[in-house]
Amino acid sequence: MILNSPCMFQVTQPCDAMIRLCLWHGDPINCSRIFYPSLTDEGMCCSFNKVRNEFIFKNPKDTSDLNSTLHYPSVDWTLENDFPEGAPLDSIPWRPWGAGRHLGLSVVLDANIEEYYCSSEASYGFKLLLQNPVETPKLAAFGELISPGRESLIVIKPIINKSSPNIASSEPELRQCLFNKERTLRFYRHYTQRNCILECEANFTLSFCQCVMYFMPKDRYTRICGKKDTDCADKAKCKSDRHTNEQGP
Repeated sequence: MILNSPCMFQVTQPCDAMIRLCLWHGDPINCSRIFYPSLTDEGMCCSFNKVRNEFIFKNPKDTSDLNSTLHYPSVDWTLENDFPEGAPLDSIPWRPWGAGRHLGLSVVLDANIEEYYCSSEASYGFKLLLQNPVETPKLAAFGELISPGRESLIVIKPIINKSSPNIASSEPELRQCLFNKERTLRFYRHYTQRNCILECEANFTLSFCQCVMYFMPKDRYTRICGKKDTDCADKAKCKSDRHTNEQGP
Protein backbone atom coordinates (compact mmCIF):
# COMPACT_ATOMS: atom_id res chain seq x y z
CA MET A 1 0.00 0.00 0.00
CA ILE A 2 1.46 3.37 -1.02
CA LEU A 3 0.73 6.24 1.35
CA ASN A 4 -1.45 8.90 -0.20
CA SER A 5 -2.97 10.86 2.64
CA PRO A 6 -4.48 14.26 1.79
CA CYS A 7 -5.08 14.72 5.54
CA MET A 8 -1.34 14.74 6.28
CA PHE A 9 -0.79 17.45 3.67
CA GLN A 10 -3.70 19.50 5.01
CA VAL A 11 -2.47 19.57 8.63
CA THR A 12 1.23 20.06 7.86
CA GLN A 13 2.82 23.43 7.23
CA PRO A 14 4.14 23.42 3.63
CA CYS A 15 7.88 23.76 3.18
CA ASP A 16 7.53 26.97 1.17
CA ALA A 17 5.49 28.52 4.02
CA MET A 18 7.84 27.35 6.77
CA ILE A 19 11.16 28.20 5.10
CA ARG A 20 11.09 31.85 4.07
CA LEU A 21 14.71 32.57 3.14
CA CYS A 22 17.68 30.38 2.21
CA LEU A 23 21.39 31.09 1.76
CA TRP A 24 23.87 28.51 0.51
CA HIS A 25 27.57 29.40 0.35
CA GLY A 26 26.46 32.91 1.33
CA ASP A 27 24.31 33.35 -1.78
CA PRO A 28 20.48 33.52 -1.88
CA ILE A 29 18.83 30.42 -3.32
CA ASN A 30 15.20 29.47 -3.94
CA CYS A 31 14.14 27.44 -0.88
CA SER A 32 11.52 25.47 -2.82
CA ARG A 33 14.29 24.15 -5.09
CA ILE A 34 16.44 22.71 -2.30
CA PHE A 35 13.89 21.62 0.33
CA TYR A 36 11.21 19.00 -0.25
CA PRO A 37 8.85 17.06 2.05
CA SER A 38 9.78 13.62 3.37
CA LEU A 39 8.14 11.24 5.83
CA THR A 40 9.44 10.89 9.39
CA ASP A 41 8.22 9.32 12.62
CA GLU A 42 6.72 12.73 13.53
CA GLY A 43 4.90 13.40 10.27
CA MET A 44 6.28 15.31 7.32
CA CYS A 45 9.50 17.28 7.49
CA CYS A 46 11.39 19.41 5.00
CA SER A 47 14.60 17.71 3.86
CA PHE A 48 17.75 19.30 2.47
CA ASN A 49 20.57 17.40 0.77
CA LYS A 50 18.80 14.02 0.95
CA VAL A 51 19.31 11.86 -2.14
CA ARG A 52 16.43 10.67 -4.30
CA ASN A 53 14.42 7.64 -3.21
CA GLU A 54 15.87 5.59 -6.07
CA PHE A 55 19.27 5.81 -4.35
CA ILE A 56 17.84 4.97 -0.90
CA PHE A 57 15.33 2.17 -1.54
CA LYS A 58 15.43 -0.97 -3.64
CA ASN A 59 11.73 -0.48 -4.37
CA PRO A 60 11.39 3.31 -4.89
CA LYS A 61 8.06 2.91 -6.72
CA ASP A 62 6.59 1.39 -3.55
CA THR A 63 7.67 4.41 -1.52
CA SER A 64 5.74 7.66 -1.67
CA ASP A 65 7.71 10.65 -2.94
CA LEU A 66 4.87 12.94 -1.74
CA ASN A 67 4.58 14.33 -5.28
CA SER A 68 7.88 16.19 -4.80
CA THR A 69 9.76 17.78 -7.67
CA LEU A 70 13.51 17.47 -7.18
CA HIS A 71 15.37 20.16 -9.09
CA TYR A 72 18.94 18.90 -8.78
CA PRO A 73 20.44 15.54 -9.81
CA SER A 74 21.27 12.92 -7.20
CA VAL A 75 24.05 10.36 -7.45
CA ASP A 76 24.61 6.96 -5.86
CA TRP A 77 26.65 8.33 -2.94
CA THR A 78 27.57 6.38 0.18
CA LEU A 79 29.69 7.31 3.17
CA GLU A 80 31.98 4.37 2.44
CA ASN A 81 32.42 4.81 -1.32
CA ASP A 82 31.95 8.59 -1.62
CA PHE A 83 30.85 10.07 -4.97
CA PRO A 84 30.94 7.98 -8.14
CA GLU A 85 33.51 8.96 -10.73
CA GLY A 86 32.35 11.79 -12.98
CA ALA A 87 29.56 12.98 -10.66
CA PRO A 88 28.38 16.54 -11.55
CA LEU A 89 29.44 19.25 -9.10
CA ASP A 90 25.80 20.24 -8.44
CA SER A 91 24.68 16.67 -7.67
CA ILE A 92 23.06 15.82 -4.33
CA PRO A 93 24.44 15.49 -1.68
CA TRP A 94 26.01 18.93 -1.89
CA ARG A 95 29.39 19.73 -0.37
CA PRO A 96 30.25 23.02 1.37
CA TRP A 97 33.29 24.86 0.07
CA GLY A 98 34.83 25.10 3.51
CA ALA A 99 34.16 25.75 7.20
CA GLY A 100 32.23 28.71 8.61
CA ARG A 101 28.67 29.97 8.70
CA HIS A 102 29.12 31.97 5.49
CA LEU A 103 29.86 28.76 3.56
CA GLY A 104 27.08 26.62 5.03
CA LEU A 105 23.29 26.69 4.90
CA SER A 106 21.33 29.56 6.48
CA VAL A 107 17.53 29.67 6.65
CA VAL A 108 14.82 31.93 8.04
CA LEU A 109 11.89 29.93 9.44
CA ASP A 110 8.26 30.87 10.13
CA ALA A 111 6.69 28.81 12.94
CA ASN A 112 3.16 30.02 12.11
CA ILE A 113 2.31 29.70 15.81
CA GLU A 114 -1.30 30.85 15.43
CA GLU A 115 -2.05 27.66 13.48
CA TYR A 116 -0.75 25.28 16.19
CA TYR A 117 -3.34 22.83 17.46
CA CYS A 118 -1.65 19.60 18.53
CA SER A 119 2.13 19.26 18.77
CA SER A 120 4.38 16.32 19.59
CA GLU A 121 6.13 18.54 22.15
CA ALA A 122 4.76 20.86 24.84
CA SER A 123 6.19 23.88 23.02
CA TYR A 124 6.31 25.83 19.78
CA GLY A 125 9.12 25.73 17.30
CA PHE A 126 11.04 23.30 15.15
CA LYS A 127 13.02 20.09 15.29
CA LEU A 128 16.31 19.80 13.45
CA LEU A 129 17.99 16.54 12.52
CA LEU A 130 21.40 16.01 10.94
CA GLN A 131 21.42 12.69 9.11
CA ASN A 132 23.11 10.52 6.53
CA PRO A 133 21.67 11.46 3.08
CA VAL A 134 20.81 7.79 2.38
CA GLU A 135 18.82 7.24 5.59
CA THR A 136 15.20 7.78 6.65
CA PRO A 137 14.87 10.69 9.13
CA LYS A 138 13.97 9.70 12.73
CA LEU A 139 13.04 12.97 14.42
CA ALA A 140 11.39 11.63 17.57
CA ALA A 141 14.57 10.11 19.00
CA PHE A 142 17.28 12.32 17.53
CA GLY A 143 15.72 15.70 16.67
CA GLU A 144 17.17 18.89 18.20
CA LEU A 145 14.65 21.49 19.41
CA ILE A 146 14.95 24.95 17.84
CA SER A 147 13.14 27.90 19.47
CA PRO A 148 11.28 30.45 17.31
CA GLY A 149 12.24 34.11 17.51
CA ARG A 150 15.93 33.37 18.03
CA GLU A 151 19.02 32.85 15.92
CA SER A 152 20.42 29.35 16.29
CA LEU A 153 23.90 28.40 15.11
CA ILE A 154 24.47 24.69 14.51
CA VAL A 155 28.12 23.69 14.47
CA ILE A 156 28.93 20.35 12.85
CA LYS A 157 32.07 18.64 14.11
CA PRO A 158 32.20 15.27 12.37
CA ILE A 159 34.10 12.35 13.83
CA ILE A 160 35.11 10.11 10.95
CA ASN A 161 35.98 6.49 11.66
CA LYS A 162 37.10 5.07 8.35
CA SER A 163 38.22 1.46 8.07
CA SER A 164 41.08 0.39 5.86
CA PRO A 165 40.16 -2.19 3.19
CA ASN A 166 43.02 -4.26 4.60
CA ILE A 167 40.91 -5.31 7.60
CA ALA A 168 38.13 -6.73 5.39
CA SER A 169 39.66 -10.19 5.74
CA SER A 170 39.17 -10.07 9.52
CA GLU A 171 35.95 -11.42 11.01
CA PRO A 172 33.27 -8.75 11.72
CA GLU A 173 33.18 -9.87 15.36
CA LEU A 174 36.88 -9.03 15.66
CA ARG A 175 36.85 -5.62 13.94
CA GLN A 176 33.44 -4.64 15.41
CA CYS A 177 32.15 -3.05 12.20
CA LEU A 178 30.63 -3.98 8.86
CA PHE A 179 31.46 -2.95 5.32
CA ASN A 180 28.50 -1.91 3.19
CA LYS A 181 28.58 -5.03 0.99
CA GLU A 182 28.69 -7.45 3.92
CA ARG A 183 25.02 -7.09 4.82
CA THR A 184 22.02 -6.94 2.53
CA LEU A 185 18.80 -5.26 3.60
CA ARG A 186 15.42 -6.01 2.08
CA PHE A 187 14.26 -2.46 1.40
CA TYR A 188 17.34 -0.24 1.63
CA ARG A 189 20.02 -0.25 -1.06
CA HIS A 190 22.82 0.54 1.37
CA TYR A 191 23.51 -0.92 4.77
CA THR A 192 23.85 1.56 7.62
CA GLN A 193 23.20 0.97 11.29
CA ARG A 194 20.11 3.20 11.33
CA ASN A 195 18.70 1.69 8.14
CA CYS A 196 19.18 -1.76 9.64
CA ILE A 197 17.48 -0.78 12.90
CA LEU A 198 14.48 0.81 11.14
CA GLU A 199 14.06 -2.18 8.82
CA CYS A 200 14.21 -4.56 11.79
CA GLU A 201 11.63 -2.41 13.58
CA ALA A 202 9.38 -2.52 10.50
CA ASN A 203 9.69 -6.31 10.21
CA PHE A 204 8.93 -6.80 13.90
CA THR A 205 5.96 -4.40 13.80
CA LEU A 206 4.55 -6.26 10.79
CA SER A 207 4.82 -9.64 12.51
CA PHE A 208 3.46 -8.27 15.81
CA CYS A 209 0.64 -6.03 14.51
CA GLN A 210 0.12 -7.16 10.87
CA CYS A 211 0.86 -3.61 9.72
CA VAL A 212 3.72 -1.10 9.65
CA MET A 213 3.85 2.59 10.53
CA TYR A 214 3.51 4.99 7.60
CA PHE A 215 7.16 6.14 7.73
CA MET A 216 8.66 2.64 7.78
CA PRO A 217 10.08 0.83 4.74
CA LYS A 218 7.50 -1.47 3.13
CA ASP A 219 6.19 -2.86 -0.13
CA ARG A 220 2.98 -1.85 -1.87
CA TYR A 221 1.04 -4.79 -0.41
CA THR A 222 1.77 -4.05 3.26
CA ARG A 223 -1.01 -2.53 5.35
CA ILE A 224 -0.22 0.79 7.00
CA CYS A 225 -1.13 0.95 10.69
CA GLY A 226 -4.14 3.10 11.51
CA LYS A 227 -5.36 4.73 14.70
CA LYS A 228 -6.68 1.44 16.08
CA ASP A 229 -3.21 -0.08 15.73
CA THR A 230 -1.42 2.63 17.74
CA ASP A 231 -1.19 0.69 21.01
CA CYS A 232 0.12 -2.40 19.24
CA ALA A 233 2.68 -0.39 17.25
CA ASP A 234 3.89 1.35 20.44
CA LYS A 235 4.37 -2.02 22.15
CA ALA A 236 6.19 -3.36 19.09
CA LYS A 237 8.56 -0.37 19.14
CA CYS A 238 9.37 -0.87 22.82
CA LYS A 239 10.06 -4.58 22.29
CA SER A 240 12.16 -3.88 19.19
CA ASP A 241 14.18 -1.14 20.94
CA ARG A 242 14.81 -3.39 23.92
CA HIS A 243 16.02 -6.21 21.69
CA THR A 244 18.29 -3.85 19.72
CA ASN A 245 19.83 -2.43 22.90
CA GLU A 246 20.45 -5.92 24.26
CA GLN A 247 21.59 -7.69 21.10
CA GLY A 248 22.77 -4.88 18.81
CA PRO A 249 21.55 -4.21 15.23
